[in-house]
Amino acid sequence: MDLTGEDGPLPESLDEIVQLIQQLYAANQDPTSTSRIQEVLQQVQRSPKGWDLANELLRYGDKEVQFFGALTFTVKINSDWEGLEEEDQMVLLNRLTSWLAHLVNTQSAPFVVRKMCSTLAIFFIHFPRLWRRCIRHLVCCICAQPIPLELLDQQPSTADIIRNAPMEKRIPLLWFCSTLVQEVGKLDSKFIQNAEVHQIAKENTSDAVAVISNALNATGQDLGQVVQENIDPNYVCLGLECYQAWVFFALKSSFDTAMEFGELTPLTQVAIMWLTSPTVFETACEVLTEILTSHTKFLGKDDIVTIGNVLSSPWGIQHFEELRSGESDPDESIAFGRLVIAFAELRMKELLRDPNSPQSSAILQMMHGMLTCPGYPVEDDPFCTLSFEFWDSLVEMIIDAEYEDMEPAVLAEAEKHAFLAVEEYWNKLKIPPPEVAAQWSKDSCEGFASFRKDVSEFIESAYPALRIEMLNKLTRHVTDVVGEPVWADVEATLFCINALGDLLTGDPQEFVCLASLFGSPVFRMLANTELNIPEKPRMTAVTLIGSYASFFEQNVEYLPTVLNFLFTSINNPRLARSASKSIVGLCSSCRTFLISELQTFLVQIELFSSQLTVDTVVKEKVLSGIAYVIQALPTDELRIGPLTMILGFVEKDIQRSMMMLSQGEREDAKELALFALRCLVGIARAMQSVEDMTEPAHVETNTNFWQHGEGSQVQQAVIVTMQSMLAAFEEDGEIIDEICGIVKAGLLEQTPGPFVFCSQVVVDFVVNRGVRSVRVESVIGIAGTFVCTQSMTLQENIVQTQRLVEFVLAVVENLQVPSADSIASPAAIEFLQLLIQKSLYHLISIPQSRLENVLIFTLEAMSCRETLIKKSAAKFWTQLLSAQPQDPDIRNALDEILQVCGPRLGEKLVMQLGGGCYRSELDMLAEPLKKLVVRSPSAKKWLQDVLDVEGVPSRRLQPQDKRMFLERVFLLRGGKQTNNLVREFWVKARGNELFGYTG
Repeated sequence: MDLTGEDGPLPESLDEIVQLIQQLYAANQDPTSTSRIQEVLQQVQRSPKGWDLANELLRYGDKEVQFFGALTFTVKINSDWEGLEEEDQMVLLNRLTSWLAHLVNTQSAPFVVRKMCSTLAIFFIHFPRLWRRCIRHLVCCICAQPIPLELLDQQPSTADIIRNAPMEKRIPLLWFCSTLVQEVGKLDSKFIQNAEVHQIAKENTSDAVAVISNALNATGQDLGQVVQENIDPNYVCLGLECYQAWVFFALKSSFDTAMEFGELTPLTQVAIMWLTSPTVFETACEVLTEILTSHTKFLGKDDIVTIGNVLSSPWGIQHFEELRSGESDPDESIAFGRLVIAFAELRMKELLRDPNSPQSSAILQMMHGMLTCPGYPVEDDPFCTLSFEFWDSLVEMIIDAEYEDMEPAVLAEAEKHAFLAVEEYWNKLKIPPPEVAAQWSKDSCEGFASFRKDVSEFIESAYPALRIEMLNKLTRHVTDVVGEPVWADVEATLFCINALGDLLTGDPQEFVCLASLFGSPVFRMLANTELNIPEKPRMTAVTLIGSYASFFEQNVEYLPTVLNFLFTSINNPRLARSASKSIVGLCSSCRTFLISELQTFLVQIELFSSQLTVDTVVKEKVLSGIAYVIQALPTDELRIGPLTMILGFVEKDIQRSMMMLSQGEREDAKELALFALRCLVGIARAMQSVEDMTEPAHVETNTNFWQHGEGSQVQQAVIVTMQSMLAAFEEDGEIIDEICGIVKAGLLEQTPGPFVFCSQVVVDFVVNRGVRSVRVESVIGIAGTFVCTQSMTLQENIVQTQRLVEFVLAVVENLQVPSADSIASPAAIEFLQLLIQKSLYHLISIPQSRLENVLIFTLEAMSCRETLIKKSAAKFWTQLLSAQPQDPDIRNALDEILQVCGPRLGEKLVMQLGGGCYRSELDMLAEPLKKLVVRSPSAKKWLQDVLDVEGVPSRRLQPQDKRMFLERVFLLRGGKQTNNLVREFWVKARGNELFGYTG
């Protein structure tokens, strides 16, 4: 079939449309065809014939076609509701309710009936005043007979009508009740129209309770006297889910207005009783868990007591034992576990206040029992992964006890349970033997790794609460070992201690614990690579060393041993990357203490580099680590020798790359060249001076040494290397990016050094790339860094900055419009913004015609679809409007710019804030508006001129809306409340007042 749409007539015959619908839902449909069919069918739905089409499709026998008919009613209501007169609205309501009754009576597919229920919920949202008693009306239409709305009071009670109806008619009522409050709950009740929808929906609570009560009390007994024989579990589960939906809605609505929960409250006790029904148990658990977790306000004291009594009853204890033994259904067990956790978290203080009561004792034993189930987490035991939030809350309570008036007994009990949980988690995270792990699936392996990460985070959060006692207890798992260690225990201990690397408080006892760990026989065994020890403990030990650089700074006697271990480990492919990362960390933190080891390090890297196959990432990190130590040498004369040596390793890789390139192996040559350049970036960053060095007074450097003296050969060699790489690989983008990293490292340096190039070298690099460079945005970034870091009091820097301005102007002129390049455009605008901050003179001095083009470019960027471009433009104008130059000439020139550009800036802001931008962009666009209002006396006229145009910025805005917006903008005078005003204006302009949550 030929598909037509935007550029041709739509299919008109019912057969054609039905055929398209069947193709849409057909299996193995081509995605492109599916997208095109959807596009055409959506146009058909929105067409004037959509109402009639919906009726015809619902008459069709095919369930997918019927579903599409119900969907078409939804589309038409959402798109055309404003054009329906009251008489049409009533006709539509009668038609929809009749169709639902027909679908129910003919036992249509459940998903079709549910879709029609959803359509009726959407009808209610748009016409709540017309259909105030929607639930009762639907009960009558489905379970009795269609009647006029004005005769609803003459019918039997809602509960009586439902009680006498067959099951197939009661279930759709639950679907509608649930969907109704779910859809209404999406509306932001802060808007007046939405608040009315909420209020009218709440008026239906008593009828909803009647529908839910029938489901939860399925045999017709008095409410609360649940009989669980001969029940339809599906019906009860739907009733529980509907109850949950109304609880959520009741709480959401009560945020803004007082609301009594009396009508819904009695259902809670009934819902709790359904826990003991085997067929409804899982759903009851999930519903009550959600209420305990997110809707606690709804529960009364008696409800909480009842839940606790059920959980701690013989039934609850037996169910928990079945959970631990693995005898029960896994999904039901997890649901029960989550319910226990939710209850325990809600009642945490009460449980700890009376830990020996039968209920508290049972619940706390269950919490620990979930951490001691047999088997490994995820693979055999899914329960120990459930309770992290509870234990996190427990340690937070211990931490907060310092600021709260907590009883000492409660605090002591909390600490006891927290210590026990740490021990239980420690036992659970042990690595399985290789033969066990080999049987695991990929998902189990990933799940176990995720569990260990979660334990690490828990240990981290627990340390501020348990402090040195916890560290001492963990380290003793290693230091108290007698004889051959159990390496799984050792690895688990090191893993836990590694999590605490950034949390040391400086307590001397902490260093005592760590000293006993790093000085223990077990740790010395790990460092001895000749011993046959499992690889995982060594890997964890390598990581641990890198996490405790602060310890080694103050306990330098351990440095040679651990660094020897790390350098030896880089020869093991599985340990190499972790070891190299730890080497970098230690060399950076302890550089001054490692000067005496520098020659040893150089020998180690020479041996490592001589291997036939070398991990490039490892070599890069090790070279960076050695460069940190070189930087700590006291004079430039002492630095030049070892620096030349490590640069020699890089030079060898450069030469190999050039040879490979000459032999036609371009891809391999490029890969090696990129590696060599990354090494240079790492070395350049490591050679940067640091203000917090232990003995900065002994570190000397001077400009002449590196640019004109003995070190100039080193610097010149680096420059030649960069130039040769650019030429050899023909301005390759990745090559340019790495070289930018080298140049940037030098620009960020505070003192002269081997990578601190003179201004001309830096600017030549930028300018020589050309405006059409494949990485022009990276090059502009270097220009921006130059402007930010160089002093504008030096004439040479002023001259070179002017060259950079010319380059960026040429880029802008080459782009012509911001949308031409979504990466280069924001980079160019950000450079101009930096000019405003650092050297406004250079911006103002641009010739008038070129300056005009630049300003137009930034204004056009305000209306680009790409957020990055728009954000850069908003920052530019915010900065320009905030500028307060002291020089009167510059100030006058800036005022002239604002007078010329102000009207157009005002237009751009109004159009964007008036619905033209994304909601997420409102705050950033509000900033230039706030500055404009404060900066220019003409701002009000500029905005007024735009707003006075009929239909601008949106036809949905009335003149009074625009007038009120303008007045309030200037009353707020750039205050924070302007952001809220802008958001309200945008919503009105978008026509989303009803659906305030969208956008």
